[in-house]
Amino acid sequence: MSNLSIPTVSETLSLSSHTGSIYVPMKIGNTVQHLIFDTGSTLTWFRCQPGDHARPHYYAIDPEKILPWSSCPSEDPNFFDDEGFCAYEVNYADGTQTRGKLAVETFHVGLEDMLIKFGCSSSISRSSTFGSSTKISGILGMSKGPYSFINQTGGLYGGTFSFCLAPGSGISNFLRSYVRLGRRLMVSSHANSLEMIEGRVSASLYDVKLDSMYFDQKKIIVDPGTFDGGCVLDTGSGVTHLVADAYIALVVLMDEFFYNHNYVRDSDTNSVCYRRLPHAWPVEAPPVWLRFKGISRTVVWMKWGEKQLFDGDDDHKCLQIVPSSDNWSTIGSFQMANIHFTFDLEAKRINFMQDAACEYI
Repeated sequence: MSNLSIPTVSETLSLSSHTGSIYVPMKIGNTVQHLIFDTGSTLTWFRCQPGDHARPHYYAIDPEKILPWSSCPSEDPNFFDDEGFCAYEVNYADGTQTRGKLAVETFHVGLEDMLIKFGCSSSISRSSTFGSSTKISGILGMSKGPYSFINQTGGLYGGTFSFCLAPGSGISNFLRSYVRLGRRLMVSSHANSLEMIEGRVSASLYDVKLDSMYFDQKKIIVDPGTFDGGCVLDTGSGVTHLVADAYIALVVLMDEFFYNHNYVRDSDTNSVCYRRLPHAWPVEAPPVWLRFKGISRTVVWMKWGEKQLFDGDDDHKCLQIVPSSDNWSTIGSFQMANIHFTFDLEAKRINFMQDAACEYI
């Protein structure tokens, strides 16, 4: 029996930024929608209402493109029957909630036109990110779920996408960022491979095996099994949510380091921030090292430097890691900056490397 190779194409998407969110301008129907690039979301959705009923800043869709309940994934608790139509409600960790109906529309990516099922959201609450004063209208779902954008493209891109998010703020940083659909070979000898773990957090999320963490050359001491709940890579989360016991242990080590370098904890904020005392020399925090179990039980290391740990300057810096309210950790886009990632859904692998800035690959 001969093997059938499905040809794939590669397409580079542009990126931009608003209030810390990374978004992709994408032509959908006859409009351009600005969608947050989110590896933690299955459903692609944006502000949308049928025809003449559409409010300002909402995409007006042909009512005939709204799907009936019979087309709904009835096993998914986010979907429900609304007067014969397939409706949904999605809730996010930051309190954002969106409701609407499932629809189908043509997505234009490069030279390709694809019919994609998406969420036509008539209600978006508890979030200024998707307000009428911003460009951002919704989310580009890039998880492993069946209705994610990458899974709905079939074999066109080989179930593979790559991205690198340049650190910092300003238009120049986001011009250096990229998202590519399709296979891309990592030629660096420093490329690492992680296995996508199944069955710990959610079948749709990108869970990898975090084993331990280090700061200032010291291992973060936690109970055995602390990281067994999971570790999810989620570009839709701005900062990292670290499982609570590990977060507390990390902050204890950071307090010790900054105290020894004449910095004090800032009592004027609820965040973990450090303020340099007068006449003290500026200091750069040592990196956090994450130790993962990779393919075939290999050891894989990921490094977070100061720019991936703190926001601020030499006089005042605030930790961009918060405690998780769940028993698993979520690595957000702030800590994923300047790391080249390739997500390969067919091989169930995530490759990454850190030996070159985003613009050099």
